[in-house]
Amino acid sequence: MNSTYAQKSSTVQKAADTKAASVLDSSSQGKSLQRKADMANGVVQRKVSTAAGNRIPNRYGGDITEKIRIDAREAISSVTFEKIGGAGTISTTEKVRVDNQGALRNGYNIQAQLNGKGGHTTIAHALVYALPTTTDNNRLQYQNREICNNIKKALNKSFDSGLTYLVDGIPSN
Repeated sequence: MNSTYAQKSSTVQKAADTKAASVLDSSSQGKSLQRKADMANGVVQRKVSTAAGNRIPNRYGGDITEKIRIDAREAISSVTFEKIGGAGTISTTEKVRVDNQGALRNGYNIQAQLNGKGGHTTIAHALVYALPTTTDNNRLQYQNREICNNIKKALNKSFDSGLTYLVDGIPSN
């Protein structure tokens, strides 16, 4: 059975029909429930993508010099999926490092930060919820590359805009 969830304006939940494939959901987590239902039912998923969120929390407020810009782009371009797994530094240059701040419930908190400065040093931020879905080594390498390319894209957009970017979706097979 394929389940489809829909948000409803009242707080009452009910099934429209005892044999219905649709369940009304008034919770604020309707989209999350829909995604989980789709995954459980093997429905074709949306590809990995990036989306802008809120302003970067604790963003660096000082001048971004040309050297910082160059180092930020270099540190971001040096990110590899294999280094993302655990908390710690993923890549580093003289002025900028990219860190995994630690695992989220189902993803990663990736930040580009300035080296050698105290206080708020984040200059790019990505929350990553796209994770590999296979154990087949050939497909896994492709999925890791797809996710990593989207992480780099998100960090570059975040650096340019000052917004946190979300990387989400199901990698291609």
